[in-house]
Amino acid sequence: MTIVRADVAGLRRAGRVLGAAMPVIMPLPVPLPYVVASLDAAVVNVVKGRPADQPVGVAVADFSLVTPHVRLDADTLALARWLTADQLLNLLLPVADSCPAWMRPSISRGWLGITMACHHLTRTLLDRSGHLYVSSANRTGHPVALTAPAASAAFGDTLLVIDGDPERDPSAASGSATLVRVGPG
Repeated sequence: MTIVRADVAGLRRAGRVLGAAMPVIMPLPVPLPYVVASLDAAVVNVVKGRPADQPVGVAVADFSLVTPHVRLDADTLALARWLTADQLLNLLLPVADSCPAWMRPSISRGWLGITMACHHLTRTLLDRSGHLYVSSANRTGHPVALTAPAASAAFGDTLLVIDGDPERDPSAASGSATLVRVGPG
């Protein structure tokens, strides 16, 4: 497809693509990489070259979307929120037996994979949907994309890429996200 600026026109275009449950490549704040995002978890997996039903992470606009479904005491829940919202860590959180359908693609063996990491340029896209399924912008087994051109090239220039490079410090160490399991106690 193409690389679009993170301006009103580019974000509208990305919103239309996401609204059709298609994938969009979005920047995350440094030190995190670019991600493939979609309203359909299977789409994220398929474009990465993995089984459609493989669990995939979910970015949430508001931590309160998951709190009713997470089995953590209040103090540990507050820690989990701080780790993902302020420290930009991806988390595995224990979930209750019943949870909303949108969470199920992000659950593996009773653990929900979530993040709240979102670049301020693309925040409106996450806020609009409440959640987006996400995974690093690379084909499985290949290096993660740290720039818009690298993200585009990783998928054969077939996906819409929101360019966050003007706001990313190329000298800052970036790479894969850290994943932390947060359990009771």
